[in-house]
Amino acid sequence: MKGRDLKVNTLYYSKRFENFGMCLATAEFMAYILFAQGKGVSGWYHCQELEKSFYDDETGKVWTKL
Repeated sequence: MKGRDLKVNTLYYSKRFENFGMCLATAEFMAYILFAQGKGVSGWYHCQELEKSFYDDETGKVWTKL
């Protein structure tokens, strides 16, 4: 993912931690990610580590392109 594609209040998937997190802030190519549970420590992460997640309203499931 490119730094210009980062958006606040968006769910992303961390390839390093294999976990979903919410983007709370952005700064050029960095994003502050808040992880809800499991693996991963909330903090600043490089945009290359993140992938855009998608939420399906019908099934209520979150998925990502891997």
